[in-house]
Amino acid sequence: MITGLFVAYAIILAALAWYLAAHRHQFLGRATTAAQARQLMGFAWAFGLAAIVSVAAAIIAIQWLQISALLLGAVIAGWLGTRLPHFLA
Repeated sequence: MITGLFVAYAIILAALAWYLAAHRHQFLGRATTAAQARQLMGFAWAFGLAAIVSVAAAIIAIQWLQISALLLGAVIAGWLGTRLPHFLA
């Protein structure tokens, strides 16, 4: 059961990474500057890394790896959430 949850979590993180990478120049319907596009690409890479860690946590059932996968994804999402007003201004 936990394996399926981590695979689903990895799919969600990979989808976030794809969305940020694909829409870095037109994020949420607004044009972005070159600096903002680089920041969004950095977030996309970070979400991709978190997805890889989550897949590893699904395959290798080690508790510290599972906790770190959850924390990594949550910290990146929170960091993006704090930066969101910067992109919408």
